[in-house]
Amino acid sequence: MKTKVKINKEKLFLYFILLPYLKPYNITLIPELDYIFKVWKVLATAILLTKFFYSKKKIHKPTFWLFGFLIIWMLSLIINKGPINDYINNIMSIAGVTMLFEYYFGNDNFKNNIIQSLYSISVWFILLNLYTVVIHHPFFAGGMKLYDNANFLGGDNYSAFILITLCGFMYFYDIKKYSIIRIKTWIVSFASIASLTITFSFMGILTHLILYFAVLAKNIKIRRILFRWQNAVTLGIIIVVSVAYFHLDQIIASLLFSMDKVGFNGRNYIWPMALQAIEKKPLLGYGGITQELASTWFLAGANHTHNILLEYPFSTGIIGTIFFVIYFISVLSKMKSMFADDSLRILMYTLTAYMICSILDFYIGLINFYLLLNMIYLFKNENMINRIIKQKTRGE
Repeated sequence: MKTKVKINKEKLFLYFILLPYLKPYNITLIPELDYIFKVWKVLATAILLTKFFYSKKKIHKPTFWLFGFLIIWMLSLIINKGPINDYINNIMSIAGVTMLFEYYFGNDNFKNNIIQSLYSISVWFILLNLYTVVIHHPFFAGGMKLYDNANFLGGDNYSAFILITLCGFMYFYDIKKYSIIRIKTWIVSFASIASLTITFSFMGILTHLILYFAVLAKNIKIRRILFRWQNAVTLGIIIVVSVAYFHLDQIIASLLFSMDKVGFNGRNYIWPMALQAIEKKPLLGYGGITQELASTWFLAGANHTHNILLEYPFSTGIIGTIFFVIYFISVLSKMKSMFADDSLRILMYTLTAYMICSILDFYIGLINFYLLLNMIYLFKNENMINRIIKQKTRGE
């Protein structure tokens, strides 16, 4: 008797779509493979757009605002003759992943497959990243001159953002499917923080510990109060203002120096200069910074503002920031009533940890941030539907 191997075509399609969008940094170091991934991404995006167009589905309001933000960002890059080639792949990834969620919105099979796919990808990415940290260089990159302790997922700070979301996706999957976080998942998550500890990404370690505490804390009321994204925004505003105008950086610099970190890594120069730059181009911002502009000490030699609150107005101006803020708020609206759902809380704690990490650094085009927001919106709506069904059942 021949045994037939069942292939989950939808899950296979998800891997086909997700992998080029989640392309790890290590791929960019291998020109031939990087080219394949770029072509793969264009193909995946074209397939998604075609499927969505023929489905005649309407996009949800958050997606409308997100696409508006992406259009303004692109316009800013064109007008300012910014590094379009550096950001076009980011914009395509954000748009493509969002279209994926729009196309399958309300599909229960998709929900199961997306969390399983993200779990598998997360495990492999975390373990491969740790391995490259241990061997001190990415795959096929021995002898290359790399910056920021670059590994499979990128530099120490850059990879910290990715690792936070990957851990969040793993926790979410376990809570959703098993109602507990399995030992296997904890082991992989410890591999995540181990890679950051070896390279000593201070904010990466700190926010991982914050996420651990949020997940493990038993008092739900304390978690609701402490681990809210609004608190992260408030903290970010206080720190930026304190550094830019009241020299809090001198205290923090002393603390970081005691841990063998280089002062405040220039943010005491970058943030005031970013604020001055925003005042000069308030409507559409700069789009991005070219290497030539960065070399003129425009942002103290940096190519981005290193802060989530500054990066959006700097890159897309007031107009782009308004579009993004409306998108962000629309994704997170009515979340207070959703906190009874354990799995959804995990995603919110992950977002809070991500935003705390974004106080000292932020990458506006990093797909993991927008993937996390898409996951929150998808499962928030699932939770709302389930609550309505329960209320109607009780009423009957």
